[in-house]
Amino acid sequence: MIREERTVFLTVLTFVVYASLQWLEKGSFLFPFPLNEIVIFGIFCYFLIINKSSRTKLSFFLGLVLFFKMVSQQFFWTLFLTNDSLEILYSSLWTDGFYLCYGLSFILFSYYFLSKKEGGNFWLVFTFCILVFLVGIVINQPMLELISFIFLIILGYRFNINRIVQAQLVLVSVFEIGKQLMHIY
Repeated sequence: MIREERTVFLTVLTFVVYASLQWLEKGSFLFPFPLNEIVIFGIFCYFLIINKSSRTKLSFFLGLVLFFKMVSQQFFWTLFLTNDSLEILYSSLWTDGFYLCYGLSFILFSYYFLSKKEGGNFWLVFTFCILVFLVGIVINQPMLELISFIFLIILGYRFNINRIVQAQLVLVSVFEIGKQLMHIY
């Protein structure tokens, strides 16, 4: 297990232990989901710092995906803005624009991630992944976004694309699963 995978494992373990303790204390599964995107982007920046020599277009586009996902969340802005400023921000289209940038950067990331695999069915796999993701964004269904992330993880492990990026995708997927579990319980 490489150090990036250990970091992801410890982060997931910390969040799962927290959620389990909340479940035991309060009887409901409470995942600290408002912090997900901030933690994911922080760990991505940590990975960039410790892997200075392996910065590629793939890591750049993954960074864009994670950044735009973070800034499209309303909780992120509550850390920096006052209530009056938040009302102005929410009434405008800024968060929607960031969410659109998140979708576009995911398309670019998926293209570069899937172009690393060998095989002749690249366009079929790429189209499937993007369609599932875009349908999830359009109908506001995070479960479809999660399916596209899991699909990328499976392909990454199958074709041994990039273990550092796979670790980041696993982290994003586990946190999204935590959000979905919280809605169920």
